[in-house]
Amino acid sequence: MEMSRTNGYAMAPNALIYWVALTGAASVYLAYSIFSAPPEQDSWLLWTRYTARLAFIIFLFSYAAGPLYALHNNIVTRWIRRNRRNAGISFGLAHMVHLLAISGFIAASGEEQSAALIILGGFGYVILLAMMLTSFDVMVRLMGGRNWSRLHSFGINYLAAIFAIVYTLGLFAPLPQDAKPPIFSVLIWSIILLRLGMWMFERRRDGEATNDESKFSHQ
Repeated sequence: MEMSRTNGYAMAPNALIYWVALTGAASVYLAYSIFSAPPEQDSWLLWTRYTARLAFIIFLFSYAAGPLYALHNNIVTRWIRRNRRNAGISFGLAHMVHLLAISGFIAASGEEQSAALIILGGFGYVILLAMMLTSFDVMVRLMGGRNWSRLHSFGINYLAAIFAIVYTLGLFAPLPQDAKPPIFSVLIWSIILLRLGMWMFERRRDGEATNDESKFSHQ
């Protein structure tokens, strides 16, 4: 049976190539801009920082798609929701470039990374890869909608939690050049709280509907 493109697993397949092309172009532009000019700071550090910000901005697009659509159904939120899997795939590509930048920075600087960072970040990349590989309709059909939703719901919320922790801790960085933009922390926490509020509302609504059905069946 043909999957409806208007359901919760919506994807605009014809637009995916444009999302990937723009993400690739932005990544190449960042690399060229940073490595072609004498930087004020270490080039690998700058590339690591800005590839993270590019990936985060794309991530926000996908992460906020559902809540925005639920709050207000209009042509803009429908377009965002329809393209959220495209944004997810593009985020994955941008974050893989970020992984390359991190690897280059570690190799160039020789700085040791904490075990916690390696474990949490490494698991995040495992989840990200799993989500990318299952971001197509054929995988939704093979996995089943419920299993697919569980994987992607867990994955996107895990990645959101990592972003929230990193950008919140970054507000208290000891060195000014290591500080993270406050707006990033505000944005990710706002969407997390919005999604949590929507989840609680849906649970309560479903519970009330179940109680009403139970009362009706006993009448």
